[in-house]
Amino acid sequence: LCPKRLNEIIYTFFAQNGKDLIDKACEFAPFPKDKLLKRLRGNKEIYYSRYANGQKSDIEIDGIISLCVLEERRRENMPRLKHMLKSGEMNPFFYLVLRYYSDSLSIKINQPGEVLPPLAILQPYHSERIRAQRGTFTIFPNYILSPNASRAQKFGYDLRAMENQPMISSCLYNIRILNPSRVAKELLESGERRSMLYPDIEVYAQVIETSQYFL
Repeated sequence: LCPKRLNEIIYTFFAQNGKDLIDKACEFAPFPKDKLLKRLRGNKEIYYSRYANGQKSDIEIDGIISLCVLEERRRENMPRLKHMLKSGEMNPFFYLVLRYYSDSLSIKINQPGEVLPPLAILQPYHSERIRAQRGTFTIFPNYILSPNASRAQKFGYDLRAMENQPMISSCLYNIRILNPSRVAKELLESGERRSMLYPDIEVYAQVIETSQYFL
């Protein structure tokens, strides 16, 4: 998975095809939705960039968002959130991310095609393994399947799965290792060790050994 590319596609989706999603997210907000959409389309360098609003940010790093920090900022500014959105002080992309990935606004899936994809996020409580491998989590929207989509799922074709979302196919890579021994040798020669990639593997091994001994 290429997380930065995934989140960029989400931004583009909101800006180009997300009018209905924006209307739903701003259903109770007293400001023009078209204005928010216009801001998204004309200010990508501001609202989606390495540094949010021109400054180094703890909300997103190189396009990967920290949803928990966004939540904290929203709680801090809740009394004036509507004003911040209206004035442009609040990043509209971050607001939409909160509404669909934190508040779980529903998205109906009828048939294969373009749908709001999962979001790649930073998580302060990463395991040692994920930190060592520079990994991210993905959070899925609240997908609601139509009867047609539910029938497709029964035949093993889940429209919610990332590999079945054509719009994000460029973010997913199927890595085939044709010569595992050669790859392992090259990793060893470059200084990589199992303990670096899986720093907590010894702990898990002890847990398994203990479980097998007593059970």
